[in-house]
Amino acid sequence: MLAWSNLAEAVADNDERVLFICDDPWLFRHLAELAGVNASAPPPYMAASLKLAFRGFLVQTKVALRAAFASLAFRHHRSKAKTGSTVILAYGHPDSRAEGYDAYFGPLMKKRPELFRVLHVDGSLGRAKSLSAGPRTVSLHAWGNPLTALMLPFARWKPTAAHLNGTLRWLVRRAAALEGGSGQAAMGRWQQICQKNWLRQTRPRLITWPWENHAWERGFVRSAREFGARTLGYLHTPHGRHHWGISPASNLDGLDSTPDEIVSTGAIPAKRLESLGYPPDHVSVGGSLRHVVFGSLPHDPDGPVLMALPNNRDIAQQMEKIAIGWTKKNKLVLIKPHPMAPAKIRTLADTMYTEGPLDQLPPLQAVVYAMSSIGLEALAGGLPVIRFNPGTSVAPIAALPKNLDVPATNAQQLDNALRSLNRQTTVDVAEYYSAPDFGFWDRALNNGSPEFQLRDD
Repeated sequence: MLAWSNLAEAVADNDERVLFICDDPWLFRHLAELAGVNASAPPPYMAASLKLAFRGFLVQTKVALRAAFASLAFRHHRSKAKTGSTVILAYGHPDSRAEGYDAYFGPLMKKRPELFRVLHVDGSLGRAKSLSAGPRTVSLHAWGNPLTALMLPFARWKPTAAHLNGTLRWLVRRAAALEGGSGQAAMGRWQQICQKNWLRQTRPRLITWPWENHAWERGFVRSAREFGARTLGYLHTPHGRHHWGISPASNLDGLDSTPDEIVSTGAIPAKRLESLGYPPDHVSVGGSLRHVVFGSLPHDPDGPVLMALPNNRDIAQQMEKIAIGWTKKNKLVLIKPHPMAPAKIRTLADTMYTEGPLDQLPPLQAVVYAMSSIGLEALAGGLPVIRFNPGTSVAPIAALPKNLDVPATNAQQLDNALRSLNRQTTVDVAEYYSAPDFGFWDRALNNGSPEFQLRDD
């Protein structure tokens, strides 16, 4: 929205007369107030606001009922938790396992028998139940109160009066209305309630988690400090050049809402964190605990194209439709759903879908991705890579770090882009995903507790 605003300001300052067509009621009103803009009658926004508010109440009621049920279903997990533990706080990733393997932290729990895993409230209850079958995993839902959950339909982001009356007031109102039409506020509030109750009861010694500086994480860091827990944020994948949300400048209180220490996967991600304003002694390199291919991947110019779907339903469906068209032309294609959004079009054969890592797939012609880390992993393995831009929305952010570029194209030009691709020069993956440094993790997780040691197996 700010990009549209900047564009309108730029063309309004020229002698050339430009017509803007805008049916978004909030953005229209914002643009109409800019100097040099002559606007017609604005589209109505009250009906859109009421529709979003009603939808939001229904969705958040569904979230509330699910949360209340989960708090009862996982209540017994409170007795499994130990006071003063060293903890991994993780999402219920489909590649994680009950015996301790974690998609974000790899074999760390197997190497550290004292390490405990606590699951974020996000994700399916079935996944939480499956992962908590082991003795060292619990769900945060256990620390929620079912009566408190029934108040979640009334959770809202309420912008301050200064924001509602400032120069960006229509864009702020738009953002608040869109968020109010979803279950985000209820889920965020439930996470805050559960994590704070858990911290208060168990007083963990140290907590590490896949850090991305989301809003819930900022509140989590503040609560952890309140209860004396040390925080270790693990930047589990190199972030792209447009991922500004990890910057401390995006926090109202700067570094006060960031972990005590941030661990990156390699030297280049660590340098980027420092360039964003993190002190050098605040950042460490611990290597990649995820499954990443170190070395060249097999390439076949006549092999299948891998469509790596993003965690965005609209863009994923566009990519699946392209795959359907290719199969009708007898073009080889594999589809890899995003692990946190495994939905698929049921008309496609199951053999077209894969969940395996790149080094377990047949030799590929190319990898087409939109906004996930698989683009960097394929590039690191030397495979041809194309970034897909959807035709019906703003292009997704570039997920590749600075100085790494691949062709970007839309659905209409994708076939031409594939025909003109050459095999990429293999990127030095160690600069982005260095080998896991278990000695570092031993020291970082011990943090003054030498009785905890990594196991060699």
